[in-house]
Amino acid sequence: MIYTLLNRFSTTALCCLILAGGLHAQEQPETSGLDARGKKKPVFTCLYWEGLPKETLYYRVGEDFSSINFQDSIRSQEYPLKAMKSFQLYRDAKDPKDGVPPYDLLSTTAIPANSKQVLFLVIPFQKNAEISYQVVAMDDSLDAFPRGTFRFANFTRQTLLVKFAGEIKKIPASKMTEMSCKPGKGGGFRPFIIGNAEGKQIFGTRLFGQPSGRELVFISPPLRRDSNSPRVKFISQLIGKPVVKSGQ
Repeated sequence: MIYTLLNRFSTTALCCLILAGGLHAQEQPETSGLDARGKKKPVFTCLYWEGLPKETLYYRVGEDFSSINFQDSIRSQEYPLKAMKSFQLYRDAKDPKDGVPPYDLLSTTAIPANSKQVLFLVIPFQKNAEISYQVVAMDDSLDAFPRGTFRFANFTRQTLLVKFAGEIKKIPASKMTEMSCKPGKGGGFRPFIIGNAEGKQIFGTRLFGQPSGRELVFISPPLRRDSNSPRVKFISQLIGKPVVKSGQ
C-alpha cells in the first residue's frame, strides 16, 4: 500500500503538478551498503517528482540535518536508514532563531515496517502562495519489488483496473500493486491498459520489461478537466546481480 496517502491534495493542485514522464533508466549494482558480514544495511533513497527542487531540502537523524542530493528522474544515492523512527523533510528556515536549528519542518512520514530499503517520493504542491511538499514512502527492497516487476501506483481519487502482461488487477485510489512483466531471458514489450471502475479503457500503450529491470509507474489525474485519460509517469531502474564473494 502507499504508506503516505495523498488525500490532502486537491485534485486541481495535484493535476497541475503531475506531468507525463518518459523512460529514465538507472543502473544500480547490488554491491553498496554492505556490513562486515556482507549483509545489506538498511538504507533509503529519495526521488523528486519531476526535475530537481529549486531549494535545498534536508532530512534529519537525531540532532543532525543532512542535505538530500536529488538526481533528475532517478533515485538519489543511498542514505543510512538506521536510527530513523520517521522521515522528516526540512528546508532552510525563513526566520532563524537563536538556539534553534535553522530549518523549517515540511513533512513527517512513517517508515514502512521491517523494510531494509525505502524509497521516499517527494512531491511538490502549492500551499498558501509557496511550495510545500508531500512525501510518499514505499518499501523499495527486492523482496517487495523484485527484478522483472512493475509497480503501479494509483495517485487518482478513483479505483482503476490495470491490465498488464495478461494479468488484471484492481487498484483502489491512493494504493499500489506489483505485477510481473514475465520478461523471459531477453525481455520484451507487454500490453498495458488502464480502465476505470466501470471497465472502460482510459489509457493504453506497451511497456518494455526485462529480467534485470524494475519499473515504477505513477498514474495520476488528467492535467485537463475535460480529459478522461490519466497522466502516466515511468521511472526505470536496472539492477545488477549481487556480488558473490569467494568462499560463499
